Amino acid sequence: APVPAETAVVTLPPRRGSRLYGAVGLVVLAAIVIAAVFIIRGANQPQQETPIPAVAAADTATATPTPQPTATSTQTPRAPETAAPGETPDVVASAVAAIELTREAQPTSTGTPTRTPSPTPTITPDATAAFLNNCTVSVELVDAYTYQNRSFSSAPIDSRFPANWILRNSGTCSLAADLTWRYVDGETFGYTGGPIPLGQAVPEGEEVTLTATFVAPDAPGSYDSTWQLFDPADNPVGAPLTFSFGAYLPVTATPTAPPVPPTPVATATPEVEITELNYAFEFGACEYVGADWRCLVRLTPYGGGGGPYTLFVYDQPAGQATEFRGPWPANYFAQARRCSAFNSEIRVIDDATGTGFSRHLYVDPDVQFPGGCTLP
Repeated sequence: APVPAETAVVTLPPRRGSRLYGAVGLVVLAAIVIAAVFIIRGANQPQQETPIPAVAAADTATATPTPQPTATSTQTPRAPETAAPGETPDVVASAVAAIELTREAQPTSTGTPTRTPSPTPTITPDATAAFLNNCTVSVELVDAYTYQNRSFSSAPIDSRFPANWILRNSGTCSLAADLTWRYVDGETFGYTGGPIPLGQAVPEGEEVTLTATFVAPDAPGSYDSTWQLFDPADNPVGAPLTFSFGAYLPVTATPTAPPVPPTPVATATPEVEITELNYAFEFGACEYVGADWRCLVRLTPYGGGGGPYTLFVYDQPAGQATEFRGPWPANYFAQARRCSAFNSEIRVIDDATGTGFSRHLYVDPDVQFPGGCTLP
C-alpha cells in the first residue's frame, strides 16, 4: 500500500497584532485611570492653572514628563520608578507617579512679607502746660480796710472813702496780670466802676494791693460784700472772698476850729473856777463785727471853765476826726481789726476858756472780751 505522504505541520509564529492590541488597550485604560484621578483630585483641591502632562505609551516602558523648573521652585522632583526589562509596566503606578511629579513640580507659594510698622513719634510734653495742669489756683484775702490805715474798717455814713484789699496768692499757679477783681454779691457800697485789673503777675506766696472808691451806706451798721477774681474769658479764678466794712453816725467828719475865747468884761460876773481839763470814759458792750471788733465807749469831758465842751476823736486819715458837742456822755464805738488794739488821740476843747487837752484812748480787746479776743 502506498505510504501516505507525511502531513507537514506548519507552526505559525505568534501574531504581533495581538500584542499590539493589548498594549493599546492598556494605554487607553491608563488614560481613563489618569482622567478619573484628576477629576477626583480636582474636586478635592482648589483649581490650578498648571497643565496636566501627557503620558506617552511605549512598548516596554512608560514615558514620564519632566517638569519645567520655575524661579521659585526649591524642591527637586523624584524620578518615577520604571519597569525592569521584560516586565509588564504598571500603568496605574505610572499614572500616579506622573501626578505626584506634577504636584511636586509646582512652585512653592511665597508669603507676602509683613510690613514693619513705623515707630510712633514721641511727643515732647510742654513743661509750662504740664505745670499749669498740675498746679492749684488759690487766692486769700489778707486784709480789707478803709482809708490809708489798716486798722480802719469803717467810714461815716453817706461819705466817700477809699477801700483797700490785700490779696495773697496762696496757690501754686502764678496769678496772671490780666485778671480782674469784681463785685459778686452783698453790699455794693455805691460802687459803679468796672472790674479792677490786677495789673501785675503775682507769683506764688506774693501779695498785691487793690483800691477803689466806695460810698458808705446811709445807716450805721456792718455790711458784708463778696468779690472774686476773673480771667479775660469771665471764668472765676479762686474762691469768692467776703469782707466787712462798717458805717457809723458821727456829728461831723471834719473838725472845726476852736472858738475864739470871749473878751473878758469887767463886770460883777461871778468868778469861774478853773480846774484841770480832762475827759472820763467807761466801756459798754463789746462785739465782733465780721473781721473786726468794737466796743461802746462813753466819753465825758470835764474841768477847765466848765464848758461848753467840744470833743474830737482822731480816728480818720489825713488828720480828720469824729466830733462831739454833747450832750454828755457821748457814745463812741472804738473799732479795730481782730485782735488789734484801738489807739487814737482824743482832744477836749473848753469853749469857756479856749483851752484844750489831748490824751490817747487805748483799748485792748484781750481785756474787754471775756476770755480774750478770738480770731475769725
